[in-house]
Amino acid sequence: MPAPASSLAAFGAVLVLCACDTSGARDTAEHDRAHPDDTSESATPDACRWTTPLPATCVPTSPDGEGPYWRADAPERAALNVADATGTRMFVAGRVLDSACRPVAGVRVYLWSAGPDLTYDHLAADPNLYGYQTTAPDGTVCFETLRPLPYGPPEARLPAHFHVNVLDNDVKRLTTQLRFTGDPYLGAGMDPRRIVTPEPLPDGSERVSYDFVLPP
Repeated sequence: MPAPASSLAAFGAVLVLCACDTSGARDTAEHDRAHPDDTSESATPDACRWTTPLPATCVPTSPDGEGPYWRADAPERAALNVADATGTRMFVAGRVLDSACRPVAGVRVYLWSAGPDLTYDHLAADPNLYGYQTTAPDGTVCFETLRPLPYGPPEARLPAHFHVNVLDNDVKRLTTQLRFTGDPYLGAGMDPRRIVTPEPLPDGSERVSYDFVLPP
């Protein structure tokens, strides 16, 4: 598998989660820096609000390939589109739970994806579409990013995906990917439990949500 971003990574990847009630001024400041001229803020509170009850049973989320472009030094931030790239604005909201369906607070959730040019900004000092959030007491985090696109050569095209790492005290507890319903490049062997359906929002943006269940 080629390593440079321009070669289009051959790994699939993923997405997730929300903690707007605890993100406070930091998240607002991050968004203002990423979108200094953006006045369409109406979707943000609803997109980051988590109202789904805790599930009754929790099966650990299946792992998936990390890919070659994870940045352990990715910054802590909620608004990931710092380069103001053009694309469909997407909120990734969700929770981290243990196998007993209890929220897991204080772990870091890393989210990253390829950009609209179908490459990863992994060599930049401040990489676009990369970042992490620390889960709130209710296990939630929330990212504002862009919806990824399929990429790769026609004979081996990868479905659109987000990459996700969940770290507890610098130990990777979960490495996985999220993909989207309706993607023509989904393969038969891909775990259907990690294929999410985007929810359209009134301002034209989208939201996806997911419960990341850690292994015992």
